[in-house]
Amino acid sequence: MNKRRSLVQLLIPLTLILQGAAFAAGTDFPERSGRFLERHSEGWFFYEPIPEPKKEEEKPKEVPVPQTVEVMTLPEPVTTETAAVPPPAPAPLSAEWFRKNLPKYRDVAWNNPSPENVAAYLYVQKLALDRSQKFSDVTEKVVMSTPALDANTRRPVTSFGIHQVDGRAHAMKQAVLKKLSERAGLWFFFSSESPYAAQQADIVNAIAEMYGFSVLPISLDGKPLPGEIFESYQVDQGQAKALGIRVEPAMMLVSAEGTIKSIGEGLISFKDLEERILVIAQLSGLITDEEYKLTQPVLNGDVDIPDQMIRLLQASVQDKDGFIAPDLLLSTIEEASK
Repeated sequence: MNKRRSLVQLLIPLTLILQGAAFAAGTDFPERSGRFLERHSEGWFFYEPIPEPKKEEEKPKEVPVPQTVEVMTLPEPVTTETAAVPPPAPAPLSAEWFRKNLPKYRDVAWNNPSPENVAAYLYVQKLALDRSQKFSDVTEKVVMSTPALDANTRRPVTSFGIHQVDGRAHAMKQAVLKKLSERAGLWFFFSSESPYAAQQADIVNAIAEMYGFSVLPISLDGKPLPGEIFESYQVDQGQAKALGIRVEPAMMLVSAEGTIKSIGEGLISFKDLEERILVIAQLSGLITDEEYKLTQPVLNGDVDIPDQMIRLLQASVQDKDGFIAPDLLLSTIEEASK
């Protein structure tokens, strides 16, 4: 009995040891180093560190690949070569200098009227006036010494000269109109109810009697004018609409070849009617340009110099603003005036 009890007592510690070994084998303890005797605390749970559970490795997240890649372009840096260069200052006491600085001197003197500021403004103003006076003096001398620039050579400024030129122009006007009446006539559109038609008819009749124009009166409403003016007339058959007449009375210049040109609509004075007939005749080629110039009250009727200059200056060298050097401009004008 005692032996059996001794055997049981011996098996109990052995069983505990084997269970501890099995537990240690199933537990993931780190490996030990050293000899067994030096590791006498192993096997007791309160001496062993509790192992941390293993963490599952996280899989890297897939990053979506963009289909297209935008490339951002940076602006080009501004260099000294591309930077805007300020324009140079105007030359001292030049026209541009006065235009820009005279108002500044005035403003400075007005804001702070010290003796120095006021004196500076007055001196600059005097310099500008002196330069203007010099320009005016030279202008007068140039005009007097250059007939082409003298207005007196185009139309006199004296009363006796004006009467002389006007009388000659009137005589030439009468001669040209009488010659024109041989190649053209007048159409006169009117309405019997118009308050102005009878008065305009008197003027048209006077032009016809003085220069010999034949007149064809055309009634828009089929009735004659009051009085005895143009007793013989024709009724409008659509001519007024075809010619685009909007206001009556209306007058037309009709050539022998059948060309019809409007002289005017409404009330027109005797003198204006003469001039309109001459202008329409010139534009229609019924009179020459030279004949028309003779009817104008001017001494020099040559106004074609600009057209000649354009032709002569086509091959000339000019700056970006089209400025022509003064010597070249004068020589071109002289050539165009020949």
